[in-house]
Amino acid sequence: MSLRGALRYLSLPGLLFLLFGLYLLMESFMASIGLVLSMPLVGAKELKDVQDVLFRPSDADLQDPAVLFAIKLINILVSAGKLFAGGLFLYLVSGHPVGNTGTNRRPAWVLMGLAVLAMVAASPLIDWLNAWNQELPWQSEWLQTARNWEEEAARLTTALMRPATPIEGLTTFFMVAVLAAAWEELIFRGLLQRLIEAGTRNGHVAVWSAALIFSAIHMQFFSFVPRLLLGVILGYLYLWSRNLWVPILAHFLNNAVYIIYSWFAGPEKAADTGNPMLVWAIVGLAGVVLTLALVYQYRDRDAPPPWSGLDPVTRRLPLQPGPVRDREE
Repeated sequence: MSLRGALRYLSLPGLLFLLFGLYLLMESFMASIGLVLSMPLVGAKELKDVQDVLFRPSDADLQDPAVLFAIKLINILVSAGKLFAGGLFLYLVSGHPVGNTGTNRRPAWVLMGLAVLAMVAASPLIDWLNAWNQELPWQSEWLQTARNWEEEAARLTTALMRPATPIEGLTTFFMVAVLAAAWEELIFRGLLQRLIEAGTRNGHVAVWSAALIFSAIHMQFFSFVPRLLLGVILGYLYLWSRNLWVPILAHFLNNAVYIIYSWFAGPEKAADTGNPMLVWAIVGLAGVVLTLALVYQYRDRDAPPPWSGLDPVTRRLPLQPGPVRDREE
């Protein structure tokens, strides 16, 4: 019996449950495989030992190329698992692993160019919000725990962003710029945002809701606001372009620039935004608004609505990978 489109009659809450279930299942499964494969790399004989090394590495561990490779291996496997989870979700629901996300459609060069401009314009605004978010004066035991957690994560990121060889640099680039951009846009914009819009029929609610979840799931309170802004920009790029390649390009560019800058300036300087000027943040905000307005102006009016293929009205078999018109459009 084929599983193609087998769950096409699920309700929207059921689809959300399925999406997060597959997401968590593949994350756990691929992380477990990564831990097993990493045991000989770090010289561990038990899973507990390799977990201690990879999840709570000492400074000496972070100087060991084998440990850094094992950490990247797990991240790459987990990212691939999340991509598979998104494709499997679409296959079970719409009958095609990329059905109606817009990846089957060739994006307009104007929209791709505007996606690049949006990221350039957003850079000073994101830096300013990051500095503001880092300096929030609130004090509590929970916030101190969150800050300690994020400082530990920053220590690990700094080690990964300092490649000793070209191969190490390429694997980091592939992990952070390519895979992260692909799976995060598929899950959060290509699926979650569309599911929310299918239920609310409100693109703005869908964009902001998906962006909130996107920022929250990173579990980094002191960079929550700038990541929320990034999610909103990516959400509107997808909402109005109706083509997943557009936010994937923007997300890839955002991550790639950070990696390349860290190679030349050093990861510590790349992570330190200093004290960016408010005037540049205002200029960046104006640039983002203008760029998104142009995306709206040049949007593809003939494309199916973002919820096509996920709404009960449009979930029909057989579905082709091409656009499907919505009866309510």
